[in-house]
Amino acid sequence: MTPEEPARPNFLVLLPDSLRADRGLGPSAPSALQELAQRAAVFDHALAPAGWTIPSLAGLMTGRYPVLPDPRDASLRWSKPDARSFAETLAAHGYRTAAFVGPDSGALQGALGEWFHTVVPASGQASIHRGASAELAAWLRAEPQGPFLAVAHDIDLRFVIPVGELDRWPEIQERCGGATNLEGEPKPLDIVALRACLGPDDKAAAQLVSRAYDQAVAEYDRGVAEVLAALDDADLAEHTVVVFTSPHGHHLGENGRFVHSTLYEPDLRVPLLWAEPGGEGAGSRLDTRVQLIDGGPSILARAGVEAEQDMDGRSLLPLLGLAEGGYAEGDAFALNDPRSFGIRSGGLELQRLHGPEGTRHELYDLSLDPLEQRNLWADPPPEAALPLLERLLAFEAERLERGPPPGPLPGGPRDEALRQQLRDHGYWRHVEAEGAR
Repeated sequence: MTPEEPARPNFLVLLPDSLRADRGLGPSAPSALQELAQRAAVFDHALAPAGWTIPSLAGLMTGRYPVLPDPRDASLRWSKPDARSFAETLAAHGYRTAAFVGPDSGALQGALGEWFHTVVPASGQASIHRGASAELAAWLRAEPQGPFLAVAHDIDLRFVIPVGELDRWPEIQERCGGATNLEGEPKPLDIVALRACLGPDDKAAAQLVSRAYDQAVAEYDRGVAEVLAALDDADLAEHTVVVFTSPHGHHLGENGRFVHSTLYEPDLRVPLLWAEPGGEGAGSRLDTRVQLIDGGPSILARAGVEAEQDMDGRSLLPLLGLAEGGYAEGDAFALNDPRSFGIRSGGLELQRLHGPEGTRHELYDLSLDPLEQRNLWADPPPEAALPLLERLLAFEAERLERGPPPGPLPGGPRDEALRQQLRDHGYWRHVEAEGAR
């Protein structure tokens, strides 16, 4: 395909939740994911715009960094009120759109219903790790009239073991046999709950959590295999772009953490692959740092549809050899809420975190410290951090301005000293406009 040849392929976007890049695309990835990676161009350095689902999914679907709604808002209104998702834009250009969601995803199902023609929930008996794969496979085998966009956000891999199946795990059964939910039913046991019942923070507990997580990924892989087989059986593979990624990752014991919703590497680094129906770029690996917010502009460009000018993301097609032009790495921002903001630029990562005891900063050189164990922030901070800090403050101010008032955030003398240092070095350009902040 050349840039002059408009194309209207189908799009299949697979979005398992809580999938780390090193488990989704690494050498230990299960068979269907490995097969998909062999068909695809693999992005080794893809970053999510948030460490949890709703804001990250909003960023992916709209091509824009999340805004900050009321913190209690669990909908996809983490996007600008007037921002269209790429699903809506494709629908306006003749695409049939369908979203597939997993069990117990009522809020998300309602939010996606505003963006898609059809929302298909997983059956009540669906495996927690297969999600809506059976429903998606059946939909594909029915040979939907194209062009179509199908997005499957149907499982969450942080749920690693159904309580009713603990007898399959003798080592875990010994420690967690009394685990249950409030109703006493065999519901999933997530990583946090599993870690809590395993007891002391020891290496063996972390290994058990990791094994349970890998088993969940392997189970999900069987659902992926079913979907890929349906794509082939319906003769859709040769007309369908497959995009595979995750809204965020998850900690599996790094620095003692077994959570997500942070701005650290295990949460923000996610798998991303792009499989062309004609096999262009198959098997290639790209180490350019890209972002999930690039997904929307890329899909629209591949469909021959012009993206809206205010999208923060950029098309990945030049990197894939599918369009002219280039793709230059820019700043990668992330936020989780009005209390946590981050920026990555070059090999540096800076986090600005607000809490009851005030504002603190963490600075890491990821080229030397990829596990984020040595915080380089000092008082005064290193001069190399100052341009990052200025850009992060501008990003924070913009996000807060676009959302509802979050209430006063801690500041005080330490922040004022930072402001003065930025002024002294000529970096502080938005302080007057920012006012009190």
